[in-house]
Amino acid sequence: MNNSNSNNTIKSSTFLRLSDLVEVNPTIDVSRLSKKDRVSFIPMADVSDGGHWVGSQTRSLSEVITGYTAFQENDVLFAKITPCTENGKGCHARGLSNGIGFGSTEFHVLRAMDGVDSRLIYHLSISPDVRAKATSLMGGSAGQQRVPSDFVRAIKISCKATELQELLVPMLDSVEEAIETTRAVIDQTRRLKTALLQDLLTNGLPGQHKNFKKHKYLHKMPAAWETKSIGDVCVIELGKMLSKVVKTGRHYRPYLGNASVLWGRIDLTDLEEMDIRDDELERYSLQPGDILICEGGEVGRTAIWEGQLKLCCYQKALHRLRPLQPNTLVPDFMRFFMEHAVRNNLLVRFTGESSIAHLTRETLINVPMVLPPLAEQEHIVAAIKSVEMKTKSNEKFQDQLVQVKSALSQGLLTGRIFLKGGSCE
Repeated sequence: MNNSNSNNTIKSSTFLRLSDLVEVNPTIDVSRLSKKDRVSFIPMADVSDGGHWVGSQTRSLSEVITGYTAFQENDVLFAKITPCTENGKGCHARGLSNGIGFGSTEFHVLRAMDGVDSRLIYHLSISPDVRAKATSLMGGSAGQQRVPSDFVRAIKISCKATELQELLVPMLDSVEEAIETTRAVIDQTRRLKTALLQDLLTNGLPGQHKNFKKHKYLHKMPAAWETKSIGDVCVIELGKMLSKVVKTGRHYRPYLGNASVLWGRIDLTDLEEMDIRDDELERYSLQPGDILICEGGEVGRTAIWEGQLKLCCYQKALHRLRPLQPNTLVPDFMRFFMEHAVRNNLLVRFTGESSIAHLTRETLINVPMVLPPLAEQEHIVAAIKSVEMKTKSNEKFQDQLVQVKSALSQGLLTGRIFLKGGSCE
């Protein structure tokens, strides 16, 4: 495709409205079907936040002919109720049983006009910009707000979207397929990590152990491993109490709260500060290698402080753990043990409570843990972290793909479509 613009951008000054491209909630003809014929059934639960049909239910026509939203092959379903609209729920109805489907009454049905690719309508329908505009038009009571059926009149779309649909739709489909493939790989590596945690923390390294023992709370483990209370392995300290008083003073220091400690990583966005005097720094400041465990919220969630900031403190919603003796504990081994413990309800079994709102210092001190030799800890940590790195790498790639798709989708609305070498970029 030739392009005369020096900045390789096609600019469109002419816009359509989405209502020019679709019918909203059109009728369907089921006269060719008998009441016993099977049709597809798509409840809201069977569509994903990413705009995909994840179920394959069918019902007899007689079961769904009344009380549900009807649609046909290649129609696009658009969730109209909060928070489903904002979350991107909907799908492209393809592969319907007998070409007909019924589903939630909380769907708007968008049917492409003649000459318009239904895949173009699908990609427009899940565009963040279209969702945001639709959300802004919601009406109704709080918690039951809905997008009106005429929302399509408020969505402006560049004429280039239809003029270039034969080029753009395959590109959007390819990017979406790559996103879904990458997401599947991420899910696979996460499952692999879970399996590794279970295997390595109960059986040890492959081929290293022949004899095993059982523990009341920890269950199976290699006989050569020690079992100790966490308080016998680490010094455990809670951070500084947050109050109005510490929000005033002359010694403001950044601090981590519960929300900053995620599984395996620290979130430094929007850090707040509190007054921590110089004589309190040794007690409340963090050092590289410190183990941080959430006292509340998602109890037991653990991450390692790696010295991301020159000076950072922590508040009372977090436990800070440091090994009592050098060369006895790899910090990431404790992180993986806590993840394993939470997944297997160790804390619940140990306390005897049905749920834990707060993990007190007194409780954490007495929680039992496995303690392999240091060298084996290092090998276990290396094996699990290698899987984590694969997950992180794929998550980064997925984020890049999402940005590409978002840019392409925005181009459908604005008409600013970047080209290189005769194809869209």
